[in-house]
Amino acid sequence: MTKILITLFDQLSELPRGTDEYSLEKLVANWFQEADVGSIREAIYQWLSESAAVDYLKASARETATHYVWPLHIAGNGYGLAINEFKDPRQMMLGYAKTIHNHRYSFVSLVLSGGYRQIRSNVKLHGTGRAAQICDIGQDDIFEGSILAINHEELHRLIDVRNRTMTLLVKCPAVKEASISVDAETLKASRHIPVEARLVQLMNALVMTGDAVVTEGKSDARLA
Repeated sequence: MTKILITLFDQLSELPRGTDEYSLEKLVANWFQEADVGSIREAIYQWLSESAAVDYLKASARETATHYVWPLHIAGNGYGLAINEFKDPRQMMLGYAKTIHNHRYSFVSLVLSGGYRQIRSNVKLHGTGRAAQICDIGQDDIFEGSILAINHEELHRLIDVRNRTMTLLVKCPAVKEASISVDAETLKASRHIPVEARLVQLMNALVMTGDAVVTEGKSDARLA
């Protein structure tokens, strides 16, 4: 049964650099023709039961306000595979999927169970401290078995997430340092840098004095 999953691992490893989300969508759709959603969930379960990579998975998993992220695999060319396990809607907090946001990477999502409604938006930012302008441009009802491609520049949010929703994310390599999100109520925009990319900021904080002021781009040369 795990052959289904290993086949996808191998196909991701063979992708040439620069393969975009639309080519990735075709790859996932062709792979999905070989098995139904139930078989894929069973294959992932079996792989987790047998894989030596489970310790890595536990160490790499993370929690957001709306879901748990389980990184299953990353190929040498930067293409990866993860599961987004959404929380019970009653336990979700405002943030992440519920805000208007984009991503550092493009990806393809295959819904393994549950579903949600995706709202796509245009956002105009007006600088620090000023409210953003939001214009919703469309929506999609996403169900079990749905496949959709998302470009890293697209802004969207998820609403009406059903209980026990899980998605299989097939990710392109990241193409930018940060993503942005906008709170739909306050219209406040935030910039998000992955914590692993903030090592220099951490090291600078360790050597700062109480009166020191850190200027972006002028960190201690010892730590840059």
